Amino acid sequence: MRTIVIMVLCSVLMTYNLSAQSVAKDPEAKKILDAASKKFQTFTSLKVDFNYKMESTATGMSEEYNGSITLKGEKFLLKAGNGQETYNDGKTVWTYYVEDNEVTIFDYDPEDDQMSVDKVLNLYKSGYKYQRLEDETVDGKKYSVIDLEPELTAEERKTNQVYKIRIKFDKDNVIKSWKIFERNGNRYTMNIDKVEPNVVVSDTVFTFNKEKHQGVVVEDLR
Repeated sequence: MRTIVIMVLCSVLMTYNLSAQSVAKDPEAKKILDAASKKFQTFTSLKVDFNYKMESTATGMSEEYNGSITLKGEKFLLKAGNGQETYNDGKTVWTYYVEDNEVTIFDYDPEDDQMSVDKVLNLYKSGYKYQRLEDETVDGKKYSVIDLEPELTAEERKTNQVYKIRIKFDKDNVIKSWKIFERNGNRYTMNIDKVEPNVVVSDTVFTFNKEKHQGVVVEDLR
């Protein structure tokens, strides 16, 4: 299984063939999105602690866990609370299943990159309309709220499950959370608990070290 489970939020969105219809876009929302995207691009590296939740209003099923993502250019290390770790050194990806002591190896494909923060912050630039909603206050802190909606043809709506993604930003235009809404009743939420920009991290962190996992079962799909 090569899917980075936590990033299903964005991988679903980015695989759709979105049309480029001309629609009105909220200038107030664009100011916030531009500022957040620009700020993210200044980071040389980033560590994010998160809480992930998937809910199905149709079936009542849910899944929730915490985790962390460390990013440096195309490299990343994901440690998810579901017992999965994913290492990417920019050339190779290792997905390690802690409980089973198994690792799957495959070549890195940038088109299949599911690391979400960068993608979420750039979705609005093509194929989406956006609108700023009323600000929300949580625990005394105010957050800007923006809805993104994919611009789809009538034909695309027949197969496109996602109809909205809601993003919240703090006063410094740092992303706090996003929630994806699907027509089938599924809801995917990523809450950012902590952001550490420009962390000092060695490139070796992004490579799976077999020697540190005695007896690991290797499935090499390269």
